[in-house]
Amino acid sequence: MAENIMLKAKLKVENDRYDALQGVIARELRGLRAHVEDELKDLEDMRAERDGLLTRQAAFEQEIRDLRVQVAGEAAKLDEVRSERDLWAARAEALAQPIFQKRSTV
Repeated sequence: MAENIMLKAKLKVENDRYDALQGVIARELRGLRAHVEDELKDLEDMRAERDGLLTRQAAFEQEIRDLRVQVAGEAAKLDEVRSERDLWAARAEALAQPIFQKRSTV
């Protein structure tokens, strides 16, 4: 009978240890779960920030393409104006040439 009481006491101690261990494990799991949720939230925030940056980058690249087209158009206009200027300069030079030639005395 004393042996039974001793076994019952040991069993109770083991049950208490088991319950305490389960409590510790449960607390650790809750802490781990909270940590994982925080990390996932941070990851989602980073993804959202990355997506925003990609959107801004795409807009910036489009703006650069538009500016390049605009610069090319302005360069074409400038070439046209230079060509016209050169033509008028040649005409003016041709018209002014007789003015500066020596007159022959006849």
